Order: sequence, then C-alpha cells, then structure tokens
Amino acid sequence: MDAALEFWQMFFGGKVKGGIEWNSRHTPWLDWWLEFYETKTKRPVNKDLWNMVMELVSKTKEEGGESLEWWNENGAWPMAIDEFVEFVKERRGESMSGQPDGMDTS
Repeated sequence: MDAALEFWQMFFGGKVKGGIEWNSRHTPWLDWWLEFYETKTKRPVNKDLWNMVMELVSKTKEEGGESLEWWNENGAWPMAIDEFVEFVKERRGESMSGQPDGMDTS
C-alpha cells in the first residue's frame, strides 16, 4: 500500500515529466484520494484497483467529469472507488443523489 501511495503521488501529482496533474482548481482529487486510501481503506492494491484508478482519473478530467454525474453506484467499479466517490460527495456536502444536502428536488 505504501508503494502504491507513492506511485500515485508520482503519476498524478504532475511533478514528474509525463505525469498527470489530477488535482484541479475545484477539487483536490489526488490529495483526497491519498487521504482516503491511507486513512479509510487500508486494503491492498490489486491489479483491478490499480487500473481503475487510472480510469477514475480520466473520467474526472473529462469535460463535466468533476460533477461525478457519470458515476453509477451499480457500475463495475471496485468497492474502494465507490467508497471514494461517497467520500468526495461528503466532503462537498452533497447527498448521494448529487444534490446538496437538504436541497428540495421535488
């Protein structure tokens, strides 16, 4: 797990030549992912998760991807990524429906 955290920092911190800057002006994706994984998950990083983190990075960087509207709780994402999306929504003060908590959607 420690090695994965360091690799994610290298690959998605944008500091290494060819690295991808995952943090954006509106969302500290990498910072939140590292915090989440280090404190909440503590699971070994398997090949599926490793590959799907790159897919997550790609999806969040697409036009409109920061809103997480593309995410579906019934999708085939690893449990750690499902939990991370929930973590992000909680950080943003959103309910799982994507609406701010307490917002009337009727």
